Amino acid sequence: MSIPDISESEWAVMEALWGSSPQTAHELTHSLNPSMHWAENTVRTLLSRLVERARSRPAQTPRAPALSAPRYRGRLA
Repeated sequence: MSIPDISESEWAVMEALWGSSPQTAHELTHSLNPSMHWAENTVRTLLSRLVERARSRPAQTPRAPALSAPRYRGRLA
């Protein structure tokens, strides 16, 4: 499986979700806010993009996310 082509911002969202899941958009905004200073609408947009690309699955699905932390953790290092 190749590394997906997602933005740096989308990677930040994925890293936050890997760190603590599941999270609501509101919770995710608060966990990202100290470093990113994003509004909740920005986080919701990024989540929507990830779901549309099938890189992440909504929390309601019983399946694991399409990206797992161990495989991609070092991508931005």
